[in-house]
Amino acid sequence: ATCKKCTSQDLNQCLECKKDIKLHLEAETSDVGSCPADGETCTSEYFLSDSESDCLKCDDSCATCSTSGEIGCTSCPVGSKLHLNSSSILVGKCEAGDCSGGYYQS
Repeated sequence: ATCKKCTSQDLNQCLECKKDIKLHLEAETSDVGSCPADGETCTSEYFLSDSESDCLKCDDSCATCSTSGEIGCTSCPVGSKLHLNSSSILVGKCEAGDCSGGYYQS
């Protein structure tokens, strides 16, 4: 088990992880999460918090992300396209269907 402190026997109810494992939180306002065995870095659906001590869950619209919210996506689920926030960073919003509204496919 990778939980150091927990609220119950449930593997997703951790308060603290063992050494070198990052706590994966479902929401920024939560203090309970999971400690995945491969959690030395944030797993694909999570991003590193500002404190760099926890991993926070990406917005549901993202496959992967680098920050919170729907405009923090770095990749999208099948059927959605990434609409970049600017041409210099690879972060944006996932929207279903083809490119539109001033966006083009690169």
